[in-house]
Amino acid sequence: MRNLRHRVNIDYDFKTVRLWCLPHKDEREFYQKVSKLSYASINLRFNPFGELHPGERQKLACVDVSDLIQHLETPHTIVQFLAGHGRGKTTHLLALHRHFKKFPYMKLYPGDCPEFMQSAGCFVDSIENLSLLARWRVYRRYEHLAVTTHRDLSIEMRMAGLTVKTVRVSSNHVDLLQNIFHQRINYARRNGGGMPTIDVKKIKVLQQKYGDDIRAMEAELYEYIDELRDE
Repeated sequence: MRNLRHRVNIDYDFKTVRLWCLPHKDEREFYQKVSKLSYASINLRFNPFGELHPGERQKLACVDVSDLIQHLETPHTIVQFLAGHGRGKTTHLLALHRHFKKFPYMKLYPGDCPEFMQSAGCFVDSIENLSLLARWRVYRRYEHLAVTTHRDLSIEMRMAGLTVKTVRVSSNHVDLLQNIFHQRINYARRNGGGMPTIDVKKIKVLQQKYGDDIRAMEAELYEYIDELRDE
């Protein structure tokens, strides 16, 4: 088991074991079985605060984007989700994309030079990773756009002839956070028995430490779930 762990690439930002880095299928299946069993004592299939796949994040999103759907259906419009790291921009973008699955979804990283698909619309996560010229081409190419960004790009968007809807993302209400965390834990639940809970007192402590940085809260909750498992 020790040798196996050394062969796994672990993303410490999200506390996620990259199982696809294991070279053999039998090793991946073995680690998956061991990982699932390790949380059985607290009635979970896995640690709910690890990294989720986009489809899972979309399914578990606790956000209301109903007022954005009609806006984005109008030609020459753009929705920008604006916030710092870890505030839930991607979750909001994925929740909105659920209603526009005919449009491609792209996640951009620094230095990317992507090829954009032919479509009437596009969803772009982290559009600030494109150069100004590349962003301008995106603005001019699509009639329906939804993006996430750390910087307010509304001026250049309007200059490109787009009607802009800016959503400043912040999840700082205790009830909302409790619902988000409950959804994650319930998704990982093994059966109908009891499961760990995150009470209001703990959420307020997390808020004092991290403000509205949900990603940082989830990193600490990952460790908390592991501690419950090991008790």
